[in-house]
Formats: sequence, structure tokens, C-alpha cells
Amino acid sequence: MKMNSSIALLTAALLLPAAVANADPVTVNFTAQVKTSSGNLPTTGSTLTGAYVFDSDPAAYQLFSNPSEPGYMGYETLVPPYGLTLQWAGGTPLEFTALGLSVFDNGTTQLPIPTSSDTVSFNTQHNNVGYNMTLFGPDTSFTGNSLPTTQWLNTLWTSGLFSISDYNIFRVVLTADILSVSVSAVPELPVASLLLAGLGALGLMQLATPRRRRPAATPLAA
Repeated sequence: MKMNSSIALLTAALLLPAAVANADPVTVNFTAQVKTSSGNLPTTGSTLTGAYVFDSDPAAYQLFSNPSEPGYMGYETLVPPYGLTLQWAGGTPLEFTALGLSVFDNGTTQLPIPTSSDTVSFNTQHNNVGYNMTLFGPDTSFTGNSLPTTQWLNTLWTSGLFSISDYNIFRVVLTADILSVSVSAVPELPVASLLLAGLGALGLMQLATPRRRRPAATPLAA
């Protein structure tokens, strides 16, 4: 019984770093200039910066399609490290987990965009407030509704918008023009470090496992 428990713990510890190593996260950094704003959000004309983290492997997502929009595919994940970080001068940096990513080949009726545009939209929602970045490119910039490539995100989009929508009051409370986008891979830990992390988890689980005390030896009769 003890050996079987140790084998199960060892297997779990080794699978943990393997699952992490199979992830393929990508960071999409952006800057945007505010066009309209309300409340305590950055003022008109100011600049904000942010980064969406997504995974380039479709297996990391729950997928959504629409038969009436054959060029559309929605990708959604609720786990870290995928989500959004956002900051501006004088504001508290924001960081949210969960990501929705939509790809539209040759336009869509779901968004008020030029019907001829290839479109990629990143969206995060927190406390019923949505943070969206949508990038537009020529209708020949990609074909199909696969996840966006690094090349498209770096060089093939031609315009973009960032917005914050407060669904509690049904208002768009900020709009901004995308000024720049740059893509970088999220650094991955070396396999050896992941293995050590897994073995460390094994050690912690072993420490947390109650140990049975051996019965005291019965003294021999003199």
C-alpha cells in the first residue's frame, strides 16, 4: 500500500512539470492613445500600455463557432498565465486572469468593423467590466480562423482599437487607438527546473502524508 501511494505521488509530481512545459504562451504588448474617457480612467490624449497573454496551441482553449459566421472562431481560457495587464501614468496597474480571443476571416457582423477586414479581438472581463483590443488587417492578411500568428500580430495588422466597457451601466467608458504592438514568448523554465519543482511537490506531499507509528517492542522476559 505504501509503495503504491509513493508511485502515485511520484507520477503526479512528474506530470505537473510536463503539463506546464507543453504550454506555449505568447505575450502581445501594446501601447494606445486615449480618444475618449470618463471617470478616473486615463485622460484624453494620454498613453496607456498593456499586454495580453494567450496560448498559440488551440488545445489550451474551449472553442466556440457560429454556423452563420463560417470565418469566425472563438477561443476562451480561464486559467493563468492567460489574461491582461494594463497600466497608465498615475494609475494602479491592473492584472486580470482569463482571456477570450476571437478570429474573424474577411469581416464579421458581430463587430462594427469594415466587412472586408481580417480581424483579431482580445477580450478580458472582470467585475462586469470588459477590456477589449481589436486589430484589423486587409482581407488577404490571413485565411481561415486559426489563432493569429506572430507575423500577423507584429506586422500585418493595419489599425486597432482598445476599449473599456462597463456593463454595469451599459457604457463604453474609454476608447483608444492602438499605436504599436510587439510580440514576445513568455520565458519557459528549463526542463530540469520543472523536474525539480515536481520532485519538490512530491516531497511536500510526502511530508503532509501521516506516518504510522511502529508498535513498541515487547521486552524479552529475563
